[in-house]
Amino acid sequence: MKRERKNRIEGSTDIAFCGILFPDKGQEELIRKTLGCKRFVYNHFLDERIKAYNEDKRSISYIDQQNQLPLMKQDPKTKWLSEVDSTALQNGVRDLQDAFDNYYDGLKTGRKVGFPKFKCKHDYECSYRTTNNNNSVRVIDKYHIQLPKLGIVRCKLPRLPKGRILHATITMTASGEYRISVQCES
Repeated sequence: MKRERKNRIEGSTDIAFCGILFPDKGQEELIRKTLGCKRFVYNHFLDERIKAYNEDKRSISYIDQQNQLPLMKQDPKTKWLSEVDSTALQNGVRDLQDAFDNYYDGLKTGRKVGFPKFKCKHDYECSYRTTNNNNSVRVIDKYHIQLPKLGIVRCKLPRLPKGRILHATITMTASGEYRISVQCES
């Protein structure tokens, strides 16, 4: 089920502008941490939903899990979650909800959509999405972009993004290359 975005400009279209990131060692480590934390959150909440259904035949809502994130950051066992971008973790929970929505829609319409699976550390590509809140994602020029928690990162963007930046997706490929896709509304 597609959800509508709030504050959408009438008649606008979304355009993605792709490029390559060249993070320094500290930024690269933080990107890897963020990918790991997003995977942990996704797998933790998927496991929680499966256990709740198998044990009590109850379902856990997206809002309930979203509200657990700040508590997880305060827990001494998972305090390390506070080191990374919070919107990346929130989008991980949203991705899990989208996976369940697709699964249930597939059951209703007869499409073959599998049950959500746990994320593996050794996937071919892994990515996280960070939302642009209060101008936290900002393109400085063709060779620099500002991202939450990472600061200014060197990049190569063939075209400068036009319009209002909605979010950025950072992807790490199997070869260790970092890519970025900046989605804009224009």
